[in-house]
Amino acid sequence: MSVASNLAAEAQPLLGRLLRDIEASTGIELEVDIHWVTPEEQFERDAEWDRLFSAAETDPNVRVVLLGSAEFERPLLKKKTTGFWEVALFGERTMVHDVGDIFTTIQERVIEELWGQGRSASWPECPIHGGHPLDADLVDEPQTWFCPKDRSVIAQIGKLGT
Repeated sequence: MSVASNLAAEAQPLLGRLLRDIEASTGIELEVDIHWVTPEEQFERDAEWDRLFSAAETDPNVRVVLLGSAEFERPLLKKKTTGFWEVALFGERTMVHDVGDIFTTIQERVIEELWGQGRSASWPECPIHGGHPLDADLVDEPQTWFCPKDRSVIAQIGKLGT
Protein backbone atom coordinates (compact mmCIF):
# COMPACT_ATOMS: atom_id res chain seq x y z
CA MET A 1 0.00 0.00 0.00
CA SER A 2 1.38 3.43 -0.90
CA VAL A 3 1.87 6.37 1.46
CA ALA A 4 -0.99 8.13 -0.29
CA SER A 5 -3.50 5.35 0.22
CA ASN A 6 -2.51 4.82 3.88
CA LEU A 7 -3.57 8.30 5.00
CA ALA A 8 -6.71 8.22 2.86
CA ALA A 9 -7.84 4.95 4.44
CA GLU A 10 -7.01 6.19 7.93
CA ALA A 11 -8.75 9.56 7.53
CA GLN A 12 -11.99 8.47 5.87
CA PRO A 13 -13.88 7.08 8.91
CA LEU A 14 -12.95 10.06 11.10
CA LEU A 15 -13.75 12.55 8.34
CA GLY A 16 -17.26 11.14 7.94
CA ARG A 17 -17.93 11.45 11.68
CA LEU A 18 -16.46 14.95 11.80
CA LEU A 19 -18.66 16.14 8.92
CA ARG A 20 -21.73 14.69 10.69
CA ASP A 21 -20.83 16.66 13.83
CA ILE A 22 -20.40 19.87 11.85
CA GLU A 23 -23.74 19.54 10.11
CA ALA A 24 -25.63 18.44 13.24
CA SER A 25 -24.26 21.23 15.43
CA THR A 26 -23.97 24.13 12.95
CA GLY A 27 -26.08 23.31 9.91
CA ILE A 28 -23.00 23.83 7.74
CA GLU A 29 -22.50 21.26 4.99
CA LEU A 30 -18.91 21.01 3.84
CA GLU A 31 -17.28 19.57 0.79
CA VAL A 32 -13.79 18.41 1.68
CA ASP A 33 -11.26 17.07 -0.79
CA ILE A 34 -8.23 15.28 0.61
CA HIS A 35 -5.77 14.17 -1.98
CA TRP A 36 -2.15 13.39 -2.68
CA VAL A 37 -0.36 16.09 -4.69
CA THR A 38 2.31 14.64 -6.93
CA PRO A 39 5.43 16.56 -7.96
CA GLU A 40 3.96 16.76 -11.47
CA GLU A 41 0.75 18.38 -10.19
CA GLN A 42 2.76 20.85 -8.12
CA PHE A 43 4.89 21.64 -11.17
CA GLU A 44 1.70 22.44 -13.13
CA ARG A 45 0.50 24.72 -10.34
CA ASP A 46 3.85 26.49 -10.31
CA ALA A 47 3.65 26.92 -14.09
CA GLU A 48 0.21 28.53 -13.68
CA TRP A 49 1.68 31.02 -11.20
CA ASP A 50 4.45 31.75 -13.68
CA ARG A 51 1.82 32.48 -16.37
CA LEU A 52 -0.03 34.84 -14.01
CA PHE A 53 3.16 36.72 -13.14
CA SER A 54 4.13 36.97 -16.81
CA ALA A 55 0.70 38.35 -17.69
CA ALA A 56 0.95 40.91 -14.88
CA GLU A 57 4.31 42.10 -16.19
CA THR A 58 3.10 42.61 -19.77
CA ASP A 59 -0.59 43.55 -19.39
CA PRO A 60 -1.47 46.61 -17.26
CA ASN A 61 -4.99 45.22 -16.80
CA VAL A 62 -3.73 42.10 -14.99
CA ARG A 63 -2.81 42.33 -11.32
CA VAL A 64 -1.49 39.57 -9.11
CA VAL A 65 -1.75 40.07 -5.36
CA LEU A 66 0.11 37.76 -3.00
CA LEU A 67 -0.78 37.73 0.66
CA GLY A 68 2.06 36.86 2.98
CA SER A 69 5.74 36.85 2.27
CA ALA A 70 6.93 38.45 -0.94
CA GLU A 71 9.79 35.97 -1.13
CA PHE A 72 9.11 32.37 -1.95
CA GLU A 73 10.92 29.38 -3.28
CA ARG A 74 9.73 26.61 -5.51
CA PRO A 75 11.49 23.68 -3.86
CA LEU A 76 10.40 21.20 -6.53
CA LEU A 77 12.77 22.86 -8.94
CA LYS A 78 15.68 22.48 -6.52
CA LYS A 79 15.22 19.05 -5.01
CA LYS A 80 13.39 15.84 -5.66
CA THR A 81 10.25 15.21 -3.62
CA THR A 82 7.61 12.50 -3.58
CA GLY A 83 4.57 14.71 -3.02
CA PHE A 84 2.38 15.79 -0.13
CA TRP A 85 -1.16 15.58 1.23
CA GLU A 86 -3.54 18.46 0.72
CA VAL A 87 -6.94 19.37 2.13
CA ALA A 88 -9.09 21.56 -0.14
CA LEU A 89 -11.80 23.34 1.83
CA PHE A 90 -13.65 26.63 1.32
CA GLY A 91 -11.55 27.33 -1.77
CA GLU A 92 -8.31 27.09 0.18
CA ARG A 93 -5.65 24.41 0.08
CA THR A 94 -3.64 23.30 3.11
CA MET A 95 -0.73 20.88 3.29
CA VAL A 96 -1.29 18.18 5.91
CA HIS A 97 0.83 15.37 7.30
CA ASP A 98 -1.56 13.20 9.27
CA VAL A 99 -5.18 12.70 10.31
CA GLY A 100 -4.78 15.15 13.20
CA ASP A 101 -3.74 17.89 10.75
CA ILE A 102 -6.80 17.17 8.60
CA PHE A 103 -9.04 17.37 11.64
CA THR A 104 -7.48 20.62 12.92
CA THR A 105 -7.64 22.25 9.48
CA ILE A 106 -11.34 21.50 9.14
CA GLN A 107 -12.13 22.61 12.71
CA GLU A 108 -10.31 25.92 12.15
CA ARG A 109 -12.21 26.55 8.90
CA VAL A 110 -15.57 25.85 10.58
CA ILE A 111 -14.69 28.35 13.31
CA GLU A 112 -13.81 30.94 10.64
CA GLU A 113 -17.07 30.27 8.79
CA LEU A 114 -19.12 30.66 11.99
CA TRP A 115 -17.33 33.87 12.88
CA GLY A 116 -17.99 35.20 9.36
CA GLN A 117 -21.69 34.51 9.89
CA GLY A 118 -21.68 36.43 13.18
CA ARG A 119 -22.07 33.24 15.20
CA SER A 120 -20.02 31.98 18.14
CA ALA A 121 -16.45 31.37 17.01
CA SER A 122 -16.02 28.38 19.32
CA TRP A 123 -16.67 25.08 17.62
CA PRO A 124 -17.67 22.80 19.00
CA GLU A 125 -18.38 25.04 21.94
CA CYS A 126 -17.92 23.61 25.42
CA PRO A 127 -21.39 23.11 26.92
CA ILE A 128 -19.96 23.23 30.45
CA HIS A 129 -18.03 26.52 30.38
CA GLY A 130 -18.96 28.13 27.05
CA GLY A 131 -16.66 30.51 25.24
CA HIS A 132 -14.06 27.97 24.17
CA PRO A 133 -14.01 25.09 21.71
CA LEU A 134 -13.71 21.47 22.69
CA ASP A 135 -10.57 19.52 21.86
CA ALA A 136 -10.54 16.16 20.12
CA ASP A 137 -8.96 12.99 21.42
CA LEU A 138 -8.02 11.13 18.23
CA VAL A 139 -5.77 8.59 19.92
CA ASP A 140 -7.99 6.75 22.39
CA GLU A 141 -11.00 4.67 21.39
CA PRO A 142 -13.65 5.81 21.16
CA GLN A 143 -12.43 9.12 19.73
CA THR A 144 -14.08 11.93 21.67
CA TRP A 145 -14.65 15.64 22.09
CA PHE A 146 -13.47 16.82 25.52
CA CYS A 147 -13.21 20.05 27.49
CA PRO A 148 -9.59 21.28 27.53
CA LYS A 149 -10.14 22.98 30.90
CA ASP A 150 -11.28 20.03 33.00
CA ARG A 151 -10.74 17.14 30.53
CA SER A 152 -14.35 15.97 30.84
CA VAL A 153 -15.57 13.97 27.85
CA ILE A 154 -18.54 15.62 26.16
CA ALA A 155 -19.38 13.32 23.23
CA GLN A 156 -17.95 10.78 20.86
CA ILE A 157 -16.81 12.27 17.58
CA GLY A 158 -19.70 11.76 15.19
CA LYS A 159 -22.36 12.07 17.89
CA LEU A 160 -22.45 15.80 18.63
CA GLY A 161 -25.98 17.10 18.85
CA THR A 162 -27.52 13.66 19.42
